[in-house]
Amino acid sequence: MKTGDWILIFAVLLAAALLFLFAQPFSGAIKATVFVNGRAVAEIDLARVKTAYTMEAGGCVLQVEPGRICFQRGHCPDQTCAEAGWLSRAGQTAACLPNRTVVVLSGAPDGVTGGV
Repeated sequence: MKTGDWILIFAVLLAAALLFLFAQPFSGAIKATVFVNGRAVAEIDLARVKTAYTMEAGGCVLQVEPGRICFQRGHCPDQTCAEAGWLSRAGQTAACLPNRTVVVLSGAPDGVTGGV
């Protein structure tokens, strides 16, 4: 392969990566739904959160901040849920399996419709 071939491959991969990063649907209205044992116990509009707070759900402590949410800790031995980090984009999910607690983020498919 020639140098020009490598440059072309790099340019195509770079363009694909940029499209993937910047073509993600934007949503200003992200909602976090907290499920315990398969039942929704809380729905939080992360865009409306003004001050940080913690909440308990299914034996887990969740940290809620403006625009994001995470498992702070769970009452389980491995703490894998807390290692999931912050959730802030529609489609992200984190779970604490021993406590049967799941957090699912949903939002509008784009910034105009304001739908699910």
